[in-house]
Amino acid sequence: MAKHKGATKKASRSSSSKILPKLPNFGTLAFGSLIGIFVTSVVFYLFSTTDLTLKIPANKANLAEAVTEPQPMAAASAAPEPHFDFYTELSNSSSSSQETRTVVPDLATGTKTKIKAITMFWVQAGSFKNKAEADELRASLTLNGLDAKIETAKLSGANWHRVILGPHKTESNAKAQQQLLKTYDITAIVLERG
Repeated sequence: MAKHKGATKKASRSSSSKILPKLPNFGTLAFGSLIGIFVTSVVFYLFSTTDLTLKIPANKANLAEAVTEPQPMAAASAAPEPHFDFYTELSNSSSSSQETRTVVPDLATGTKTKIKAITMFWVQAGSFKNKAEADELRASLTLNGLDAKIETAKLSGANWHRVILGPHKTESNAKAQQQLLKTYDITAIVLERG
């Protein structure tokens, strides 16, 4: 009987050692991480304390060859002032649109300056109380290759949604687009805005 009991104990010990999984050794991972942090710290310390300035030789003959004297910058007053042609080009431009002059006071000098207001032309393809109808017309014009926008205006207490195309610099361009809209069975009007 004694032999039988010893045999069962031995069998139970061997079966319990097979049940527990073998755990990885985290000590190696921790030791490797500490070494990596140490090496990184040493490299960072060496680069932060080194002097990265240019070493110039003590011999003055070599100094002239190694380093050239920096040239002084030209004085700011000697630099030419920028020249802007925008104002002269704008005032000299001729267009067939009507131009009006507006007098605007110049606050810096106290004088009055005349400024040209340029009139632009727009084509209104439709005006709707319902925004969905305006969107539908704008979409159909866009599908036909025209750049249409919707502009909302309040008239007599109601919102009106205008489908407009433009701006055009000349009235003849606006009228040409008006004729193009007639081919799509759209009666359009030309608006002049300055």
